[in-house]
Amino acid sequence: SEWKSEAALLSSAVMLSPRSAALHHQLGWLLFLESSDQKYAFSHLQTAVELKPDSLGYRWSYAHALLIAKKFKSSISIQTKVLKGTEVHFALLHTLAVSYHYANLFEESIHMCQETLRAYPEHAWTLNNLAAAQFYGRSITSANMENEEKL
Repeated sequence: SEWKSEAALLSSAVMLSPRSAALHHQLGWLLFLESSDQKYAFSHLQTAVELKPDSLGYRWSYAHALLIAKKFKSSISIQTKVLKGTEVHFALLHTLAVSYHYANLFEESIHMCQETLRAYPEHAWTLNNLAAAQFYGRSITSANMENEEKL
């Protein structure tokens, strides 16, 4: 198929230029999106980060792939490190809030939504995420309280 030919070309390019973060990044995303070998895809995304540790884009991109793969703990870990070392940016705050939400860490999601709104007041996506985190957080708390009462 077409993606396999592209992957073969990118793999050859990586072999010729193993220190190219851009080639590792491209190959990593192609493999992540098209193949079932996520471990190999993640190794290329991680290599891009290691080759260009100051690249916000490569770090955020790797964390985003981990989020999509439902590797929430790893994704959140990378994202919090990225946020500590950079100026506030909407995509970083938003993705971290969403990651916490998907990991069912609603209090943390609410906190990140509030941080995002401080930097980007009245942002529609963030307001929606905040409402969802508050709703699901209350639903889980209510369910836990009901279960405790039954014990």
